[in-house]
Amino acid sequence: MSTAKFGQETKLKTVNFKLSDRREKVKQISEKNKQLKRKLDRSFNREDEKSTKIQKYELEINSLKRELKKKTTETTLLKNILDNAKKKSTKYTNLYYESKRTEIKLNKELKSTSIEISNAKSALQEKGTVNKLNKDRKLNEELKECHTSIEYLESLLQDTPELILYDEDLKKFNTKTIECVINLSDLKVPIEKISPVIKQIADICGKIPNNLPSTRTIEIL
Repeated sequence: MSTAKFGQETKLKTVNFKLSDRREKVKQISEKNKQLKRKLDRSFNREDEKSTKIQKYELEINSLKRELKKKTTETTLLKNILDNAKKKSTKYTNLYYESKRTEIKLNKELKSTSIEISNAKSALQEKGTVNKLNKDRKLNEELKECHTSIEYLESLLQDTPELILYDEDLKKFNTKTIECVINLSDLKVPIEKISPVIKQIADICGKIPNNLPSTRTIEIL
């Protein structure tokens, strides 16, 4: 009887030992599961952070793209305005040199006519004298007009720092300024940007506007 009891106790101890061993293994597995869960949570958190950063970068990139598009449009507009200004400058330069050539030609003709008149002073009553005097008078008038044109063109080409947009005597903007505002408006330049664009072009040309139209003034024009 004692032997049977001893055998049962031995089996019980063996079972308890196995149970204890299994509990320890279950505990270890449970701990490993917890560790894996923490790692998985951290991984998810990192993924969320990456996703948030990516969204932030995408927003910044889209914002930069919009800003770049805006600047590209402004640059194109300024280039068109500058090209138009260069064309006008070339036109005035050509007119200036053409007037210079006309002046030289008229001076030669005037000199030649003056010699003829000097030689004909002794024969003022002869036929054709009046015509020569009229020709001389006409040449003088043409030369005077030519000088006037040259002075005007030289004033346009003169490198003065001040750009006259506003007539202080008449208390209003001159015709060229109004025409410029209308052209910029036709080019779809926003009203509030017209004056800054004019100032920018003036800076490029080395000029300082004596006045710039306000937004309210532009709306009235």
